Amino acid sequence: MSHCLSFKHRLGESAATLDPVMGKVLREVCRDSEKLIGMKRADNATFALNDETSTIFDNVYFKQAQAKRGLLTIDAGLASDGRTAPIVRKFATDRLAFFDAYTTGFLKLTQASVISDVGNVGQVRRRCGFVN
Repeated sequence: MSHCLSFKHRLGESAATLDPVMGKVLREVCRDSEKLIGMKRADNATFALNDETSTIFDNVYFKQAQAKRGLLTIDAGLASDGRTAPIVRKFATDRLAFFDAYTTGFLKLTQASVISDVGNVGQVRRRCGFVN
């Protein structure tokens, strides 16, 4: 889920970065929420992220990003940036390549040290967006 505040700046973008049909739906969601709950709280209206198969581990995210149906700026950026677009294309068309890369990355993360004691450098945040 994401709030209108997180993506409404994209709603005026051209079809170069956002699928026109998706843009229309997003504009309606945010506009209708403004009518229902007032301008002040409209930014809190939520929209489900673009993954059609949110309960299945698959490569649909990459297919959606490639089709300009990414909700957030980062989704559009991954598919359009010359450094990451080839990876998005590969993962969109080759599910097994995505699974292999994910497995490798996940295993690396599980081997990383986790900060859990006061003596460790850094901190485990109680709320991600704020320093304790």
